Amino acid sequence: FTFCRRPTAKMMCARGNYNVLMHGVAFMALFTAFQTSGSFQTTVLKDQNLGDSLGYQSLAIIYSVFSVCNFIAPPVVKALGPRVSMILGAAFYALFIATFLKPAKWSILGASALVGLGAAILWTAQGNFLTINTTEENRGKMSGIFWALLQCSLLIGNLMAYFLINGKTITADTAHRFYEILFGAACGGVVLFFFLRPSRRKESLSMDSPVEEQQQSVGQQMKSIVRLMLTPDMLLLSIPIIYSGLELTFWSAKYPTMIGDAFHPKDIGLSGITVGVAEILGGMTMGRLADAHGKSWVMMVALFSHAVGLFLVFLNLVSNMMDPSLPLALSCSFLLGFGDSAVNTALYSEIGTRYNTESANAFALFKFFQSAAAGVGQIYAGEAAVEWQLLILAVVLLVGTYTFVRLTKGNTSKISGKEYRPLNSD
Repeated sequence: FTFCRRPTAKMMCARGNYNVLMHGVAFMALFTAFQTSGSFQTTVLKDQNLGDSLGYQSLAIIYSVFSVCNFIAPPVVKALGPRVSMILGAAFYALFIATFLKPAKWSILGASALVGLGAAILWTAQGNFLTINTTEENRGKMSGIFWALLQCSLLIGNLMAYFLINGKTITADTAHRFYEILFGAACGGVVLFFFLRPSRRKESLSMDSPVEEQQQSVGQQMKSIVRLMLTPDMLLLSIPIIYSGLELTFWSAKYPTMIGDAFHPKDIGLSGITVGVAEILGGMTMGRLADAHGKSWVMMVALFSHAVGLFLVFLNLVSNMMDPSLPLALSCSFLLGFGDSAVNTALYSEIGTRYNTESANAFALFKFFQSAAAGVGQIYAGEAAVEWQLLILAVVLLVGTYTFVRLTKGNTSKISGKEYRPLNSD
């Protein structure tokens, strides 16, 4: 990259690449525990006679608290810095996994609220950390690499689950052994965050911390977040972000449960492995596509992948037009995973570029919209008919793709009547 060829920038890029890779590995370890748990927890808790919907309730609390706490996360990240913030947030994830070693309704729901707070801090810090360790020229590629590393967690956790879990139900002994391994992975992720290095780019360029922004009080910071949320650009972006939250709930919680009910619980692990392979392939290719041809093409890939996947899910597991087929179900898992990678790569790259100087606020809003949508999705996942859930996803997918492409093609000024200005330009 041109920026990295400059002598004064070589060390900056080398450290930035190290930080992106190391924090990707840390997220891979942490989410080996959390994403695997999210896929299995409804089935595990149901088999332990703790209720058919406790798993959905737990995830709904996580994403609801996550959504609200995104408004207080940026001041925390600015006060502690992104590295310390990620360590703190990761510790809450490990605590949540620990509650499944001796599950009780009160401890699981209480830890769900705590991990919602931790998630807001963790992901706001991660977006800020990724932005200050990349350049505009390589942000799409590095976002894709991070996403691929993160989704390796699906391979590791679900591969372990596939070989560990047998039978029509998950016994208490198997569940305890399962969560012991996940807790160890979560603790490993916390430790890896200690190996991150300070970002030279932030220290030398102060890209993410203008003097005026550093002097803001918490109240002023909150007002800045609300003002950013109401700008035309962010309102347009909110629709594809909302879609990313709804489809996250579907592929990570609802669809695995459907597969476990239609086939065997261990097949949830097989589905997770397939999603993981698709996410990794997407992370390796979608970032390069974004850098080479633009983010709108990445979103169009997501549209095609998810439209086909949702239709096949309906045909295979909902419509009663055919006997359920595990190979077809796994094909749907692949399409859902690949499309999810495309959606998130496009959003990460667009937000990191468009809101370069206020990335903490922008990524807090990204996670606010995404987690609010995921929380709503978890609430209706256990209640609404699957047909309606698929219809909601299809409609929001179409609208979200349209608004994203319109934004990236530069039509915002026509909608708002004026050109967008960053908040700190006033």
